[in-house]
Amino acid sequence: MKPAYSISFMARATYNLHALNNEKTDGNSTLIRNVGIVVPNSDDNRKEYEIVNAISGNMFRHIFSSHLVNVARDMGLQISRPAIDGHPQRIWADLEFQDFLKGSPSIDEIYDKLLTCTLTDICGMATLEEEIQVTRHSLLHMGWVTGLPEITKSTLHQFLRARPKDRSIKPMPFSKGTASGIYAIELHAEIPRIGYNDKAQTYPAPIDRQGRLRALLVALAYSVLQPLGASIASQLPHVLGVEGLFVVSSLYAKAPLVSPLNVDYRIRAEKQRELLSQISDNPDSMMSFRFDTGEELLESAFEIANNFEPAEYYHDTHS
Repeated sequence: MKPAYSISFMARATYNLHALNNEKTDGNSTLIRNVGIVVPNSDDNRKEYEIVNAISGNMFRHIFSSHLVNVARDMGLQISRPAIDGHPQRIWADLEFQDFLKGSPSIDEIYDKLLTCTLTDICGMATLEEEIQVTRHSLLHMGWVTGLPEITKSTLHQFLRARPKDRSIKPMPFSKGTASGIYAIELHAEIPRIGYNDKAQTYPAPIDRQGRLRALLVALAYSVLQPLGASIASQLPHVLGVEGLFVVSSLYAKAPLVSPLNVDYRIRAEKQRELLSQISDNPDSMMSFRFDTGEELLESAFEIANNFEPAEYYHDTHS
């Protein structure tokens, strides 16, 4: 298998009739999230500022985490009970882990124990206690899932909500936002950090690092194809299609990442991959995997999982 040091993911997905990320409730209205972005003007190559619907990186991380939990459980990977239950502190909230802390373990031992939970390892966590300050940084870097301004639109629709205690009172009007469009998705993953103790700079055994890489890739594909964010009880998105590109680097140099807000993002990412491959004598030191459908996205995820393994940092020693 080839070593994977980093993986970049770029995609455009078409989501219809969703409210995956809401900004706030103002009176009787729930407002979906909009952001300002700078885009090129196709007429004269100038830049313009546009307001578009978007899904925050935090929400996309939440969507990813829920899928990762399910995939990890199906694969039999280690995962803590609080992580399964959606607790924000993940393994730190585990009763067995709290008993472990009572034994006054070293900071290296604490970080080793954190890594036993797949979700904590990949997505990170931070303690809230003042006595012990421990942070596990996520190995995933996620950007905003951003609507393309020329095709993404949002609307506000109204419905009536009855007052439950007194049906004789006239139903209350309520407004809720809905968006449809094509969304740019980007993500970068630091693969050697799977199962890696950042403090001790070791890989504590036993951890199924290969299994966790596989789970990461499958959960990422799930997150794009089934984005289970906010308001899905009544506004489950209609997912029409997806296209994009994985780039896997077997070098310390990062896999290139080009924003899918650019119309030619795949061409540019491929060209950057080709140029950066010249860093080494191996032309396959960076490889790309293109997809144009949801099925091809899944095929690409499994192809990477079957042909690459998590690389290790050169200075590490196994305990």
